[in-house]
Amino acid sequence: MRKIILWGFILTSLGTLAAEVLPVPDIFTFQFRQEGGRYIFNGNFQVDTDSRLAWEVLTDYDHVSGFVANLNSRVLSRDGDEVMVDQTVGGGFLFIRQEVRGLLKIQEKPYESICLEEVTRKQFGLYQGTWTLSPVSPGKGMKVAYELEAERNQATPGFVTAGLFRQAAEDLVIGMKKEMDRRETVKRMNSLKVEAKGSGS
Repeated sequence: MRKIILWGFILTSLGTLAAEVLPVPDIFTFQFRQEGGRYIFNGNFQVDTDSRLAWEVLTDYDHVSGFVANLNSRVLSRDGDEVMVDQTVGGGFLFIRQEVRGLLKIQEKPYESICLEEVTRKQFGLYQGTWTLSPVSPGKGMKVAYELEAERNQATPGFVTAGLFRQAAEDLVIGMKKEMDRRETVKRMNSLKVEAKGSGS
């Protein structure tokens, strides 16, 4: 009888927890402007987690395709806080595929910021961005901000319009937040299970 009551409490708690960790609706702030062939994007959101988990998601370069559509990347090398990442953005249908590929040089400042720059400049004359983490207030989660600036050149694929660039940047920010929410939910659920197991022993 005690076990039945205990597991009933666990399931109720997990349901309540999921509702708290995944607020509806999600709040994002996006700003975008175009200056000729230059695109400038800013986006930010707040997430109910700590800097360690948020950082874990932002630096999960090899698995980002699992939570951001049409984005694939792999780590080529790492030297301390400097990372070289091969990245492809794009999609396709049947035998038609359109994509943008670049080599990102990433400079990490653990739990604070990530600065990235596309170094081949084959498809953009300029492509650089920054992720920034900052605490909202004690116990109130983290603010995550993303800034990206890119400038077209003659080799930039014609399908990379201002609208598509903006949508891709928004999708990236939204995907990051959803993955942070998901991992935070899993972490809290696992913590509750461990507590419940300890109470039932």
